Amino acid sequence: MFGVVDVDQRENLVQQLAAFTGEKETKIEELLPVWEAILLGGLLKLVRNRIRFNALYNFILQKPIPEQRMQSFLSSANGVEMDEILRYGEGMMGILIPDKKSSIAMILSRSLNCKSSSFLKGLSVVFS
Repeated sequence: MFGVVDVDQRENLVQQLAAFTGEKETKIEELLPVWEAILLGGLLKLVRNRIRFNALYNFILQKPIPEQRMQSFLSSANGVEMDEILRYGEGMMGILIPDKKSSIAMILSRSLNCKSSSFLKGLSVVFS
């Protein structure tokens, strides 16, 4: 019903995430709906929590979205520096799913047969 990743960018994002995390593209395609569901769940919870909403609003005001880095990531450019993208995504995760990211990554990586570090890296990029 809802989607986080733009349909036009989906295939390219899958390819880039597969290269970045070292997972197979089929595994990334399997993980992408899970990442989107986590992001949407965090946003829906945010609507009910005014303190978290204010924290996210302040975060967005103070920390600009790394749009140029994301564009280079999505355009398949080699040598993309991911630090800024990952920091932004981790900041968003810290607000939307505080104290839950490790347990979510562990549970889902076991059930989806992927590395938990890959799951967290991909989730950070999807949040960005």
